[in-house]
Amino acid sequence: MNITPALVQNEIHPYYQENDVIPFIQEKGIVVQGWYPLGGRGHTAELLGDETIKGIAAAHGVSSAQVILRWNLQKGVVVIPGSSNPDHIKENTELYHFTLTEDEMNRINALDRKAKGEGLPFCAQIKIPLDAPEKAFVRAWNLVVSKKLQYGAALRRRAETAGDALTSYRAREMLRLLDEVGKLAAFNYYFSLKALDHMELTPDGKLAVVFLSGIRLTI
Repeated sequence: MNITPALVQNEIHPYYQENDVIPFIQEKGIVVQGWYPLGGRGHTAELLGDETIKGIAAAHGVSSAQVILRWNLQKGVVVIPGSSNPDHIKENTELYHFTLTEDEMNRINALDRKAKGEGLPFCAQIKIPLDAPEKAFVRAWNLVVSKKLQYGAALRRRAETAGDALTSYRAREMLRLLDEVGKLAAFNYYFSLKALDHMELTPDGKLAVVFLSGIRLTI
């Protein structure tokens, strides 16, 4: 390939910062765009409620989302947050009346968890039975069903207090599926498309099942 791309899209937010990758790409004259700038993958509520970010937001009289988006911009990262809420859409554009100090940038930089596989072996070294992800999904779903009262209460709170429409919708959809589906006897691909966000391999070789609602279980 001898054509340099104009833009590279990476997952970038305070819990997964790609600090070594961003300058490498930018030095080649390529624009870096932040995918899931407000967390995604079940991190949004936790990220917007992070005490460090909330403290910085209070100091500037802005929201946690605005602080995160401004942090990205000051790193030279293009961000395109999604929302169906008109107030949030407007708020997400109001990022140029304040500037984060060097100390504030460093405090956010210190939140990096490198959550996407730091310390994991190379992919060629990972040995997983072919049916392991399917079995993990069934076990995780059935565990949620068996604790329906506990998870149901948490999902209702998330649906009612979510800061964006998508998170609220996903929580309500998970509640609906819990009521309609119940426990699974076997893996169902089409059902997994409705409930599953993704799976992760943990450093100790276990599978983490992350549902679209944000519920994360390690199997």
